[in-house]
Order: sequence, then C-alpha cells, then structure tokens
Amino acid sequence: MSARWSFGLLAAAVICCAAPLLIGAGLAGVAWGVVRQHWGWLVGGAGFVALVVFARLRRVDAP
Repeated sequence: MSARWSFGLLAAAVICCAAPLLIGAGLAGVAWGVVRQHWGWLVGGAGFVALVVFARLRRVDAP
C-alpha cells in the first residue's frame, strides 16, 4: 500500500509543479498567435494608448 501512496504523491507533485508551466506556455502561445495574425491591431492599439497617455501627461503638466 505504501508504494501506491508514494506513486500518488509523486504524481500529485508533478501535476502541481507542471500546471503553472503548462498554463504559462499556453498563454504565451495564444499571445504569440494573436500578435502574428493581428499585429496591425496591436500596433494601432499601442499607438492609441501612447496618445492617450501623452495627452494626460500634457494636461497634468499644464499650469
């Protein structure tokens, strides 16, 4: 019976340690796919965010 318990604990440890890595790899793969297929939208969105931040900073610095 102890052999079953040790195998089960080993399997649980592997799953617990591997799960965050697998989830992170999956999210990175999704992000890479989105960037490859829709890079124009990404650049446009980043430019829009930069424009808004610049306008806000300019408004804060104005006397």
